Order: sequence, then C-alpha cells, then structure tokens
Amino acid sequence: MIVLEKTGQRISETTIKRFYGFALARFNPSLYTLDTLAKYCNYSNWDDYVNKQDNVFVNPASFVTGLDNLKTDAYKTTGFTLQALKNRSGIPFNMTIKRKFIDHHFDEFLSTRYPATILIAPAGYGKTLALCHWVEDKMALTEANNIILFLSYSALVNAHLCGRDLNEWLFALMGYATEEDVVALLKTQQQKGGHFFLIIDGVDENILKIKQFQLLINQLLDIVSVYQNNEAFKLVLTMRPSTWVNNSYSFETGHNAWFFGNLTDQTTNVPLLNIKEVNELATKINPAISEGPAINVAEVLSFPLYFQHYYKQYKNNFSLNNVDEVCSLQLISGFITDKVYANSCIAEKSVLIRAFIAQMDLKEGVYSVNKSKVIDLINKYNSAYAELIHIGFIEESQTGYDIVQKTTIEFGNICFLEFSIAHTLIFNNDDLFDSRLIQTVNQFLNNQRGYGVIKWYLMHAIKTEQYSSLHLLTKIALPANSKLNIIVFLSDLLHKQALKINDNTALAQYFNQDCNPVFFNYYLGLELAGKNHSKALLVLLKHNLCNQKKILLYATLAMGALNILNLVELKKYISIMNTFSDEDYMAFSINPLSSLRTIYAYFKHGIIKKDCFEELTRFCFNPPVEVAHFDDNGTHDVLFAIGIIALKICQNPKKTIRFIQVVNKHYKAITDMPTGYNFLFKVILMNEYLAIGKTSEAVRIHHLLKYNENSDREQITPFMQSLYNAARVITGSYDKEYCNLRTINLIGGAEGHLFKLYVQAQLLQRTQSDVYNPFYKQLNYDYRRTIRQNQLSAQLFLKNSLVCLESHF
Repeated sequence: MIVLEKTGQRISETTIKRFYGFALARFNPSLYTLDTLAKYCNYSNWDDYVNKQDNVFVNPASFVTGLDNLKTDAYKTTGFTLQALKNRSGIPFNMTIKRKFIDHHFDEFLSTRYPATILIAPAGYGKTLALCHWVEDKMALTEANNIILFLSYSALVNAHLCGRDLNEWLFALMGYATEEDVVALLKTQQQKGGHFFLIIDGVDENILKIKQFQLLINQLLDIVSVYQNNEAFKLVLTMRPSTWVNNSYSFETGHNAWFFGNLTDQTTNVPLLNIKEVNELATKINPAISEGPAINVAEVLSFPLYFQHYYKQYKNNFSLNNVDEVCSLQLISGFITDKVYANSCIAEKSVLIRAFIAQMDLKEGVYSVNKSKVIDLINKYNSAYAELIHIGFIEESQTGYDIVQKTTIEFGNICFLEFSIAHTLIFNNDDLFDSRLIQTVNQFLNNQRGYGVIKWYLMHAIKTEQYSSLHLLTKIALPANSKLNIIVFLSDLLHKQALKINDNTALAQYFNQDCNPVFFNYYLGLELAGKNHSKALLVLLKHNLCNQKKILLYATLAMGALNILNLVELKKYISIMNTFSDEDYMAFSINPLSSLRTIYAYFKHGIIKKDCFEELTRFCFNPPVEVAHFDDNGTHDVLFAIGIIALKICQNPKKTIRFIQVVNKHYKAITDMPTGYNFLFKVILMNEYLAIGKTSEAVRIHHLLKYNENSDREQITPFMQSLYNAARVITGSYDKEYCNLRTINLIGGAEGHLFKLYVQAQLLQRTQSDVYNPFYKQLNYDYRRTIRQNQLSAQLFLKNSLVCLESHF
C-alpha cells in the first residue's frame, strides 16, 4: 500500500519479500519491479539509481554518524524477521517467557574472544523464541552500542540460489559496497565498545543439495575468518542436531573460532523448560493459576512444542489440571498428525517410516537404521525424507571411524520411535487390535520400548472403537509395575471417552454390557493397590455389572481408602455396600461387609465388634466346600486380605496364623513369587511368628522377602514396597535411629499409611520405657499427628505386642 500510494504502481508483498531475500525462491525481478522500487526510493527509474550509485563516494570518516543510520536500517530488517518468527509462535508471543539459559550462554560467549557461536537443539525446544526475546531485549537498550542484523536462513538460501556471494549480499543489505567499508564499520563499532551481531536462525542442511549447502557454510566460515580479529563482530547460528552432527567437522576446524557452550551428548546446548519455567509460562498464560505444577506435569510440558499443543487444546480454559500420561500421548499424536500426516507427501512419509521400522531389530532393541540399506527408497521419496528430517521426526548421524564411516538414521526421540513401531505393526495387522497383534508385542516385550508400544495400541483401539477387544490386554505378560501402569493408562483413556459418551454409541454399548470376567479379574490384585488403581476401578464400575462384581469393586475401593486412612471414603463405600441384599453376599467365602464394618468401628471409635471374628472363626474351622469360593483370582485375594486385616484387630497371633494356614490350604499356597498377596500374608505371618517366639520361621520369611525385593524391581509395586519396608522395621535393629525413622517414612511414602501407623504403634510399645529418647519422642509425635489428622481412635494398635530380634536380622 505504501509503494502504491507513493508511486501509483502496485507490487505484491511476496515480491518484496523475494527482493529482500525473505522468501525461499530463486528471484529475477522484472524491470517493472526495479523501476517501481527505484521510484519509491526517490529515483526516476532503475537506470537513474544505478548511475547515481556508481558515483557515490563513501568517506570513512562519516562512519561515526553513519552508524546510527546503519543501526536503524539493520533494526528494520531485524524487526521484519522478528515479526515473522513471532507470528509462527504456537503460543501468542506476548504470553511466552524469556529463557535464562540464553542469557547465560551469551554472557559466557561475550566474555570470550570467540567470534561465533551456535545454538543447537531439536525442533520444538524453543531456541528461536528464546533468541527472539534476547534480541528484543538488546534492541530495547537504547544506551547500548550494539547493532543487530537478524535474518532467517531462508533469506541466505534465497540469495545463494540467485547466485549472490553471501559476503557481498550482506554488504549490500547493510548499504555498503566493499569489504573495506565493513571493516571500517567494525573498527568504529569496536572503539565505541559495542558489538555487531549477525544472527541467522534455522540453518538446515536439508533445504539445499549437499554441495550447495557446503558452499554456503564455507562462505559463512569465510566471513568468520575475515572478521574474527575484530572483537566487535559476533556471528550467531541456530540449527538442529542432525545438521550439527553431520557438519560439525566444518565448524570444529574453524581455528578455535566457535563457542559451543554446554553441549549435552555433543548434540544440543539448549535445555528443555525446567519446572520453574513451566510454572512461569503457565501463570503468564493464566494468572489465576496459583499452584505450581507437579513433577510429572512439568515433565510432560517441559518440551516447549508439547506445551504449545497443550495450550492450543485448552486455551479457552487454560490450567494444568488436564495433564496426565494420556494427555502426553495425545500431545505427541497431535504433533505427529500436524507435522507428518497433515502436509504433503503423506503416503510417501508413511512408506519411509514403515521401511525404517522393518530394518530395525525390535527383539534385540536395535533402533537405528543404516542409511545405505534404504538409500534407494530415500532417493525415490527424497522430498518426504527431507521433510521428516526437517521437522525432527528422524535424524541422521555419522558413526564409525576412518574409512568405515556410515550414516545412521534414528527417530527424533523415544516417543516418535514407539509411535512408529506401534503404527507399523498395526498397519501390518490390517489396523486390528487382536490376538495376532498381542502375540507380536509379546515377542519383544522384554525390551522397555514394548510398554510404550502397548499404550499406542490402546490409543488406536479406543480411537477406532475396538472396545470389545480390550480384554486381550490380559494376554500380555506384564510385570506388576507395568501392569499397574497400563491399567491406569487404559482407565484414564476410557474415562476421558466416557465424558462424551452421548456422542459415542459404541462406547455406550460397551459400558452397557457386563465386564469380561477375565478382564474384570485382571483389574483386581493386592499388588495394584493405590490411589491411581482406585481411579481405575471407578471406571470399571461404569459397566453394567452384576451385584457380586459391584460388591468386590466397592470392597477393593474400601481397602484402598483404609490403606491411606481415609475413613470418610471408607464409610462411603461401606454405606454403598449396605444397599445390597444378604443373598448377594452369600456367594462369598468371607463376608467383606462384615469385616469392613468391624475395621471402620475399630479405627474410628476404638470399638471391637465380635460378630465379625465369630464369622472368621467359623471359616477357620469349617471352610466352604464349594470350589468356586476358592477360585484363584484377584477377587479372592482382596476378600482374604480384608479378613486378615480384620483379624489383626483381634490381637491373637495364633488365630491369625490359623486363618492364614486355612487360606493357604484351601485357596492357594503362599509361595516365593513376588506378588502382593504373598507379600501381605508373609509380612503378617512373620510378625505373628515373632509374637509367639518362632524366630527361625520369621527369619526365613524375612530373607525371602528381601530376596524378592532385590531380585526383580519391576515386580515390586509401591504397595509391595511399603510392605517390605514395614517388614524391615519390624525385624530390624533400632540402634540406628535415623535409619529407622527414614525407613518408617518410606512405608507411608507409597500410600502405605495403614502399615506405617501399625509399625509406629508397635515401636512405641517397645520403647515406652525410654520416653526421653529422641527417637521415641519423634515417633510418638508422628503417631499422634497421624491419628489427629485422620480423626482416628486414639489408641490404635497400642495394645499389640512386638518382638524385636536384633541378633537374627
């Protein structure tokens, strides 16, 4: 519009961008364009401009006054670049934050004599926005003598494609004709104590052919060589790790000219957001956010690109409450959809990704590909390959030594790898979540990538409404910790789908049916106990379950509430269980409602109700004969756990041991396998043996628990770890007070507050003769505080006895 108003002739914005090198294209302007621009600059036409420029004489003495004009002109170009980069920001630029790392990087860089530096990071690390903030801050310092020329790499490429020498093009861009002019400029700038920053953002080897890119890099290196003796000149580049790794030799041989900062693994010097920065960014977007992010939330949003996608999804009501593992994978999926599957060459990129996975040895955990093995396919789909490299979905690196050099292809991060594995295997299985797909993942499940692949399987199954196949998850042989993680993940997925169930007929039909019995039992198990497991059980309750299954779920939820000493929740679930008829409870070998009522009365009021113990005594002397009462599954694990905890109130070790022996005989034997059922019954049995003086039996059990805890960490869930820590305190020496207090706190650290309270009470019984001991004082304070905070009966477990065997453990 400005050109039109002044000259009466029209030029498009794109033409102007091309003229100044801000559009990536070869550009040969027409005489009409040149004449129009010359008229805009107060010349009669292009020839008039050329003739007058030939007669211009630049007096070096005028550089002092010319610096201000140069600074103004440079800032115009810089301002144009800044505006273009700001407009590309996924989060409005005024809501983004400054990054401390870039201040530290430049402070260190400027304190050295290095003329050049590089910011290296994968796509989405926020290096460009951080640089924009830094440039704006420098431009705002009016008293500073700095000149900043900020360009995008595409501008340099455009100049290069037009056959321009890079050094000469930069002279012309600044309004100078010769190298001597620029040298004089830098000398003047150095005398004034300022710097001339030439900043080029987004250097990428994939935009140009290899020889062209190398020629461009060589021209940049030549510029550094020419001006490196002048401390005023500073060159700043940004690039991705793949470009850096494949061309680092060019920069590292630059006669000690380049400052690299803190390179992590020699591939990046730009950190992700830390928890403080995540909080700062969140509160800048929504000042109403008062609490800082949890560690797991900060971990998800530490990747600026994922934070950007999260903002887009929740910008109308932004908070950090929606962040969980499901959200994390949805953010990754959104990124991949936008960058890989929503642009050009979709089919070609899919073919390449599947080809890379086919070349990997998934069973042995080899996740890199020798480029020479897929070179024909890359040449065939070169544009698709270049785009995958450009967005950071895959990366190239040089490996080997001397003449045995090879180029290796890897995915940009673990999430991209797991996504690609899952989607390749699903594609090969006709998009079905079925037994054959489960068999495939079982073949490489011993590798840690297998668990991430399963989550992508589940995401696919939910998205394609294959709800009837979800029970196949039970056929995957998962260790206890991974099983818990997968159950919680699937339940979160289903919960989010259930929020919009009115728009999902298939999901409504799925929940309107009874739950598959195998799948139902899969959700139950003592080792799974914890807050997240309780949330998963609530999702299971959305099914149209029979009354017996509902009772079992509410009983399990009640046990979860008891474990964290939440008597409000415990009472709520007992009240719900009261609504079922006596006939509904006849199917159980032990009435869970009777035991839970007794437990609640004792914990809340200190009252011991004898009817429950009479029932449990009858069970011990006359157990049910029907086989169904003792089917080996998670539901009966829960029932017998409720019974054994109720019996602990009775304070009769022999009776507790008899109960365990009956269950051991008629239900299933307590084995050396690391399960929640075995851990719970062993810890209680060990304590009862100590109480009656059977020390050798207690020692044997303790050593078995210790072996289990040390042998396979993946099988030890937080609940089991709490039990083991309780066993350590019960049988340990109390001479080392710090160690004991620390271990006691570890019991409750995994939501094992019930066991922590029990152990505290036992230790108070043992040390009550030494009330002035600091250990006793702290123990008594912690015990009383737990009682008070949870509004429990004041004397819980204090009448129980504990035998300590320091010499045997």
